Amino acid sequence: MKKKTAFTLIELLVVIAIIAILASLLMPALSKAKETSKSIQCKGNLKQINTALAFYLGDNNDFAPWGTEDAWGYPTWHQRLTVYLDPVLSNVSYLSYINLNSKKTWLFKCPSGPDVTAGQDWQYWLNDYAINLYFRYPNVKATKVKTSKIIFADASYRYITINPANAPWQNSMKFRHLNRANCVFMNGSISSLRLSEMDDSKIYPLY
Repeated sequence: MKKKTAFTLIELLVVIAIIAILASLLMPALSKAKETSKSIQCKGNLKQINTALAFYLGDNNDFAPWGTEDAWGYPTWHQRLTVYLDPVLSNVSYLSYINLNSKKTWLFKCPSGPDVTAGQDWQYWLNDYAINLYFRYPNVKATKVKTSKIIFADASYRYITINPANAPWQNSMKFRHLNRANCVFMNGSISSLRLSEMDDSKIYPLY
């Protein structure tokens, strides 16, 4: 009579242990691959935002948008550039409220950034990318802004500066992509920088 074969308890435990070891070896690689994918998507967002900036400069005699709202309550750079990202939002005065249901507005959200809910004010949730605050109202061509300067970067606030009392990049920039921050430079290139690669000279002076 043929004996019935089956896993013993010890053999089953050995198989489970091997699977657990393999999983522990694969998880870091899978996690890294997932974050790399998010970084690529983030760069895609920044590329489209930078394209919107090029259109804005073309329509405004090469004058750059403000990094934040000014004393008269004019729109921030997010609001101004959204006009070029979503034609439906063509009325700048309407942009005091940005529709969370508009997929284009989510270009301002980094896939590795914090989650948001529809109840949050745009000024607080729309902050995954920052503009260089010194890049406001200069005539880009006339002043000849250096191509090596950062214009946009991964951040937790609307703008970055070198001023310790006003959104310094050391506090505002977020190195959330495997300890790197995605940055757009004046020449249109996009790079991922480590904290050790950052310094004030990449932000100011512009020219």
